[in-house]
Amino acid sequence: MATLEQVEEEPFVVECYEGTPGPALWSDGTTSFSQWCFDQLGGERYLESERQANAFECDGVTCRNPYTGGSYPDPAAIASDVEERSRADAEASGCATGGCLEAYRACRDGLVSGDGCAYWGF
Repeated sequence: MATLEQVEEEPFVVECYEGTPGPALWSDGTTSFSQWCFDQLGGERYLESERQANAFECDGVTCRNPYTGGSYPDPAAIASDVEERSRADAEASGCATGGCLEAYRACRDGLVSGDGCAYWGF
């Protein structure tokens, strides 16, 4: 016959922490994930809202979130615009070949310096 001292009890949830669904204080003093707390505190709704908060669709000019209405400039459009301005600046200096444009970018970005950059006025 087993006494009460001999029976090991599995840890059980003492408290579900508020905030992100899932973390819980367990009877053995540890803190870890609890599926029960996740379910009780609307974990699936929480995950869906996280997905929606990060669901931006970009059209080449602007990235928009259809769920939140938030937007920001499309990084692809910004990079393209910067590249076009870089090409225009280089060509204005008399630099029109591919190699010259690469040299222009390297000088502009500080990757090289010296006579080659000075020759083209960069």
